[in-house]
Amino acid sequence: MSLEKDPIFKTIYRDLKRGIELTMEQGHHVSAAILLFSSIDILANLDRPEGKVEGESGDFFRWVERYLLRFLPAGIPGEEVYSARCAVVHTAGSESRRTRDGSVRKVAFMVGGNLAIAYNPQIDRALIVINLDLLVKAFFSAIDTFLVDAFADPKRAAVIGRRLGQMLTSMSYKPEQTPPAGRTART
Repeated sequence: MSLEKDPIFKTIYRDLKRGIELTMEQGHHVSAAILLFSSIDILANLDRPEGKVEGESGDFFRWVERYLLRFLPAGIPGEEVYSARCAVVHTAGSESRRTRDGSVRKVAFMVGGNLAIAYNPQIDRALIVINLDLLVKAFFSAIDTFLVDAFADPKRAAVIGRRLGQMLTSMSYKPEQTPPAGRTART
C-alpha cells in the first residue's frame, strides 16, 4: 500500500499533523491551537471503547493522561488541558466553565523562547502560560506513542483501523475521474 492510500498517513500525518505544522509556520498560532485541540479530540475518539458510539470528555481525559502528559512538564493536569481545549475551540479564548468556577487555572499560550511554562501565583494564581511550540511537539510525540501502542494490540488495531477508514481525508481532483455531462459515475 502506498503512503497516499494509507489511512494513518493520510488522516493523521498529512491532514492533522501537517495542518498544525503549516499553521504554526505561518504564525497563525490561535488557529494552530484550535487544530491541535481538535486533533486531540479526534485521536481520543479513535481510541474510545469499541462499543461506544461517540466520544465524550472522559475519552479526551484518558487520551491526554495516557499519551500527552508524559511529554509535558509536570504540573499540568488533564483537566486543565481539557479546559484549555474548551476555551480555545469554543471561544478562541482562555476561559471555560471550569476556569470560571475556579476548579482549574486558565491556560494561555506563548510562542518561542526557552521557557516551557510560566506560572507565578504572586501575579495570578489562576493563570498558567504554556509554550505552544512545546505543546505541539509533545502532541506529535503523543501521536507516535498512541499509534505504536494502539497497533500493538490486534483487536484494538482493527477497531481503530475501521474508524480511520471512516474519517474525512483530502484528495486531489483529477478531471479524468469526472464523468462526462449527463452521465453518472459508478460506485
